[in-house]
Amino acid sequence: NTFKSEDNEPVAVIMNAWYMWEKWHWPPSKCIIPHMVSIHYADHDLANQWEGSPLQYEALEGLGGDYFRTYQPVGCRDYFTVEQLQKKGIEAYFSGCVTLTLPQMPKKQLEKEYICVVDCDARVSQKIQEDLQDSGIEIKYVTHKRKERDPDRSWEERKKEVEELLTLYRNAKCVIANRLHCVLPCLAQETPVLLVKVKTDDIRFSPYYDFLHWTTVKDFLKGNYDFNFLNPPENKPDYKEVREKLIKSCTDFVNRMGKITDSIEELNKFTYTDAEIHEWQFKLMDLTLHKWLYMMRERDEERKETQIQNKNKQNSLKKELKDIKKQLKEMTEQKISLEKENEKWLDFVCACRKGQPLNKEYDIIIGNVADDDVFKTVDMYFRGLWDKEKVLGELRYYKMNNQICIVNQETLDRVITFKRAYEVENNGR
Repeated sequence: NTFKSEDNEPVAVIMNAWYMWEKWHWPPSKCIIPHMVSIHYADHDLANQWEGSPLQYEALEGLGGDYFRTYQPVGCRDYFTVEQLQKKGIEAYFSGCVTLTLPQMPKKQLEKEYICVVDCDARVSQKIQEDLQDSGIEIKYVTHKRKERDPDRSWEERKKEVEELLTLYRNAKCVIANRLHCVLPCLAQETPVLLVKVKTDDIRFSPYYDFLHWTTVKDFLKGNYDFNFLNPPENKPDYKEVREKLIKSCTDFVNRMGKITDSIEELNKFTYTDAEIHEWQFKLMDLTLHKWLYMMRERDEERKETQIQNKNKQNSLKKELKDIKKQLKEMTEQKISLEKENEKWLDFVCACRKGQPLNKEYDIIIGNVADDDVFKTVDMYFRGLWDKEKVLGELRYYKMNNQICIVNQETLDRVITFKRAYEVENNGR
């Protein structure tokens, strides 16, 4: 909303984006002449993006909705956004995502065939590695994750990075991914692609499931999918009509705007004054601050209650753990302790993942649990995406949970004593 063009000239903008963050900056600057296509609009709660704005659809009320209505119909990249805008009286239709229109990169002569595995669940990556172990096909592990947003990167840097990534996908035998903005560009590149999702209720993926070969992580691990990595099927053709219409829509807009010599005042259809816009934005920001304050208070109360519960549990577990450790110290069994030994622990975990039976060399293994974000970090090292120094640096910031693994049954029988068993009822079952 603060953008100013050089010499006050009108700027034609294809408005494809995910609109969720600082919504009080809506509507855009008057020097922007918008082409409303490929828009996704969601609230932070629904999108599980807690750092986003607590506003939901308040920005579509009054002046904010009038901006959409001024330049309607609005092309949306998913059915969910179509429904939300239509509920607010805004004319909307499904346009598809603009990443479907990406130009095809050149084909290269390859010395060795490869497939790309992009930000998949670690169990999926492991299964693919096992299935292709003797195939002679290289597996390239790729991530779209960035440690932090970098708004200062130049257009040339961004363009170069995108072209390199698209060229990688274009020349792959196939791509396996869970990211929308990987699988849709692969459709545009005509590279066979398989979507593997943990959950299937992501509002951004409708109707793209109909365009794709896809499966869930659960079914993939069971082998319940129809996609041969060695001889991958062609992509479904369902997306092509959407792609061609969107290319025409954007091309026509660019060509039309390129011929126009009118001023901003002549082209701008939004009739609200600057004072009216600033007043509306101020009220929206004020509403945001009140919502944030209320949310923070609620979360603080929940956090305090959780801390009390966790402290009680921790005290109980610490006592039990202390008793177990005391017993373990008195034993003569072969044991290894990796507590506070991150480098040794990392080597041990990776060796076990490679199938080396190190766990069979000991009766007792003590060390940190490789779960949640810890496991994701270790997996980056295991797949060769990060070096050891980077991983160890990242691990310093995680609060890691300790565990004791008793491998020897005789030792287990001496340490663990059966006390009682009881049945837990859930909804009468």
